[in-house]
Amino acid sequence: DLLVQRPALFKLTTLKNSTRVKRKELLSPFNFAAFYLPYVLGDARSVLYLDTDVVVKGDVGELDGLDMGGKPAAAVEDCSQKIFKYMNYELLR
Repeated sequence: DLLVQRPALFKLTTLKNSTRVKRKELLSPFNFAAFYLPYVLGDARSVLYLDTDVVVKGDVGELDGLDMGGKPAAAVEDCSQKIFKYMNYELLR
């Protein structure tokens, strides 16, 4: 059962009944699909995940040779969002 394999999914189901969560539509497991890509695509050398509202203005093939210095993930800051609200950079170091 996927809820047993991924306890975070179980936590999402319990949060749906919480009065503290204002936007319950954001609790859909599909909103967190990118976090499960390593489990689904475990044999892949690398994965490029683009959210549904991303506009690409260049050749994404150039990213294939990107040296990430051993880091597991890379991200860009959206000029309309403050990424530090969503990511803890200290944990990524």
